[in-house]
Amino acid sequence: CDTLSAGGMWSVWVDGFDALNRQIYALTNSTANPIRGSPIVTFVARDTAVASVSPVGIRAATVTARKTGTTWIVATRDVLLDSLQLVVR
Repeated sequence: CDTLSAGGMWSVWVDGFDALNRQIYALTNSTANPIRGSPIVTFVARDTAVASVSPVGIRAATVTARKTGTTWIVATRDVLLDSLQLVVR
């Protein structure tokens, strides 16, 4: 992903399919993100001093860069997980 400046914000989301194109969650459409309901995934930052994560609806989150450094944003659903490296300058 792109480098963020400290204080910058970035959005992450999940679609209903895994990397092998197997459906993990049935969505009514590709942009649906209901505010209420069980989250499709849980997003976390491995180093919360570098970035914080706030959920937005059932499939997205806002990542806020807090200070210079590198961390991973991890999305978990049951035994499935994926991650993105975030660099903050």
